[in-house]
Amino acid sequence: MPFPANKTYGILQLQVTDVEGTHTSSYSGLSHFNLLGSDGQKNYQINIDSQSSSNPNVVLSNASIASSDMQNILTAAGGSNPGFQALSSQPGTGALDLLRQSLFAPIVTAWQSSTASSADQIGSQLSAALSVGASLVVFGTYYDDNDNSNESRYGRERAQTNSQLPPRGMDDVHLNQGTPDSQEQCRDNGIYQDGALFILNSDGSANAFFFMFDGQCLQTDSNGNCVNGVCSTQQSETAATPA
Repeated sequence: MPFPANKTYGILQLQVTDVEGTHTSSYSGLSHFNLLGSDGQKNYQINIDSQSSSNPNVVLSNASIASSDMQNILTAAGGSNPGFQALSSQPGTGALDLLRQSLFAPIVTAWQSSTASSADQIGSQLSAALSVGASLVVFGTYYDDNDNSNESRYGRERAQTNSQLPPRGMDDVHLNQGTPDSQEQCRDNGIYQDGALFILNSDGSANAFFFMFDGQCLQTDSNGNCVNGVCSTQQSETAATPA
């Protein structure tokens, strides 16, 4: 099941204008690693979940992507075009599925043997890899100031309290399937809608970062739910949808 209608999945290509780093909310306790960037026309935030509980709960995997593979990723998603491009959550559209596409099999293997890192540890790794002017390719969900839904979006809330920040950007830059049915976020489960961060090198290769929450499963069904698990929130939404 793809993201609900109030979330738009896709790819954003831009250059970094500021590496803000890790911010932990004094209100919610949630931590994000924040970046600012521009596609030459518009400015954006990139908000990466780095810890959403009192204990570390985000598992990070870092990999080098060959130039040929990176070119294939971009070509499938419509080419090397600055800005945001929406993608359908289906095979053959350029959408990422980290559990089904063979290119990312080493990422899944790494996740299976890894433990969660703290927000500070994730921030240190990302800060070391990023610099102003770096070219990024970001997969995730897009938000902007025209979004009138009731969905809470961290980046939009930041922009509402700080007029210097752009009111648009990307979040859900992580595995977007396999959330257990015990968690409300399972409503976002779906295949071919995963997030990732690619930092492009001058030769076309990329330094890539992949994120998952330590409670997510790595075997999912055609709805993106854990195998043998059903997201009750999705069931309710489906039942309530008019035919």
